[in-house]
Amino acid sequence: MAGTNAQIFSTELAQDQAQQIISEAYVYAYPIVLMDVTREQQGNRGIPVNGGIQHFRAYPDASFTEVVRPNFDTLYSIAWYDISEEPVIITSEDTNGHYHLLPMYDMWTDIYAAPGSRTSGSNGGAFAIVSEDWQGELPEGVTRIVSPTTMNWMIGRTESDGRDYEKVNKIQDGFKITPLSKWGTDYVAPKSAIDPTIDMVTSPLHQVANMDAKTFFERASKLITKYGAHKTDMSQLMRMEQIGFSADTGWDLEKLSKAELKVLEQGALQGQKDIKSYIPKIETPKNGWIIPTDTMGVYGNHYIKRAAIALIGLGANHSEDAIYPLAISDADGDVLHAKQDYELHFEADEIPPADAFWSVTMYDEAGFAVENELDRFAIGDRNELTYNDDGSLTLYLQHSRPAGSEVSNWLPAPKDGVIGVTMRLYEPKQSALLSEWIPPAILKANK
Repeated sequence: MAGTNAQIFSTELAQDQAQQIISEAYVYAYPIVLMDVTREQQGNRGIPVNGGIQHFRAYPDASFTEVVRPNFDTLYSIAWYDISEEPVIITSEDTNGHYHLLPMYDMWTDIYAAPGSRTSGSNGGAFAIVSEDWQGELPEGVTRIVSPTTMNWMIGRTESDGRDYEKVNKIQDGFKITPLSKWGTDYVAPKSAIDPTIDMVTSPLHQVANMDAKTFFERASKLITKYGAHKTDMSQLMRMEQIGFSADTGWDLEKLSKAELKVLEQGALQGQKDIKSYIPKIETPKNGWIIPTDTMGVYGNHYIKRAAIALIGLGANHSEDAIYPLAISDADGDVLHAKQDYELHFEADEIPPADAFWSVTMYDEAGFAVENELDRFAIGDRNELTYNDDGSLTLYLQHSRPAGSEVSNWLPAPKDGVIGVTMRLYEPKQSALLSEWIPPAILKANK
């Protein structure tokens, strides 16, 4: 495909039309840009690509900002691997039935494989990640998995209740990444160099949000030409050709006039607004909850949904592995705010239906954990909860510490500002996947 690379609007393409296409291009490219900034920051800790795994040995504290809306149910094992030169083989040992999941993401945030307890079982395995054009032979017993992009991200997850770190850390140590050429050896990947120019303080989410339009699209152009688009993206790429973009050669933004740069900026700002405004439209709210179940982890041509999910929860799982009901309002339709105390009451037959486990996590307005006296960022069925005599359960979502036994069911909220509440069901039952079960509405506390 060949774009003109000369201008982004002309007599054939009016300014408002160009701005619309630019906003669509921003939405389309947002996930791959966010992924690359995340890769850059996570890869700048001396942990090598193609062999190194960053294991979270304990749950992070409230200062953790690398990933928006992190979970506090599973310990992460994060790795980046480049298969442009040769495949890598990812292995796991027998977890003895312990819950684990190894979702593998391409640079567009799509999951192309997710070995783990539900899919491949807990007996361990070896999985070769190969590029689409690789034609070699693999060792016996190794499963071939084809990735759409040559750079990849794995966010391994191993269940922990916070009291079993020693056991879970041993399971994590059983996850290995080995280049095919080193298979069968005692390969130890060398540490990678640290780049002092990379921003290691500002979260990737905020770095992308703060990019001017030219910086954003220059990066997007390089990434798309390097890693390629999905095969179903041809129509989107053809549309972007109208503003000078080429999937083969990229986008020469140095030639744009001041007027065109202004249109570029306006289009990017509109794209940002479109992504944010789509969040409450991801699914039709029910009882104040958005419950994404369709096309999670694999988005096809639903670019706005892909971008919105990247914004609120980069690295989302397949629905069959986990669903994340997201609270956007209380029972009265009001936005959740820290100035108000809330209760989340489950009748005995409303307890979240999950084959593995479930939790509710509190976040601040930016999507990060809330510092509190208990260091409790999530609460769920693995906590020592206090149930009512009739089998029902009430969780208390508030900033101030409740009295007496209610502390066991307390999920601390920030002191001020809009709050975010995410429920997680791991290996949800069919009733949840089919929306036959809906979380109860969050109620304002009458205190």
